[in-house]
Formats: sequence, structure tokens, C-alpha cells
Amino acid sequence: MAVPVAAFFSLRVRIRRSNDYRAANTFLSAHWRHAVRDTNVTEAFEGRKLIRKLLQLRRTDNPALREQVAQLDADIARLDRDIDAAERAMNAYVYDLYGLTEEEIRLVEAG
Repeated sequence: MAVPVAAFFSLRVRIRRSNDYRAANTFLSAHWRHAVRDTNVTEAFEGRKLIRKLLQLRRTDNPALREQVAQLDADIARLDRDIDAAERAMNAYVYDLYGLTEEEIRLVEAG
């Protein structure tokens, strides 16, 4: 496992040395969120898998591409928040429609 960790720190050092650290960090953060969005972490999930995903991140010196990825990531985050709010509103409407009590709502949401 020493090789992937060393590669991770090497990547981090290269990014910190870049002239545009903030843009590179935003780009990598957005890329990382995209990479792990569908990752289901369970007891069987190993740290090696996470490190492999991290090492697969790509770096670019193209500022337009970095900006576009950061903007798309912000749009996805906004849409996720909007979807969560709409889902909560729909659930509240259905709970009200069926006249559920607080206890029944807790049971439904507990699954």
C-alpha cells in the first residue's frame, strides 16, 4: 500500500506547486466528488479502493476546462439541494394527504 500513498502525496505536492493552486484544487475537488458520488462505503469497502479512485483523478492546465468542471459541479450541488427540498415537500404533502401522525412518519422514514 506504500506505493499508492506515495503517489497520492506526489500528486498533492505537484498541485501545491502549481501557479493556480485554487483553480486546481477546485477542479480536483469537483472531480473527486464526481468520482465518489456513486461509491457505496460499507464494512467490506477497503481504503485501497478509495486510494485507487483518488489516483485516477486527472489534472489539467486548461483554465477554461477547470472553470467548466467547477461550474458543472456547482450546478450539480444546486440541483441535488433542489431535488432534496422537492422530495421533502412531496413527502410532507403525502403524509398530510394520508393524515399520518409524527410517529407514523418516523416509522415510514426509518424504512
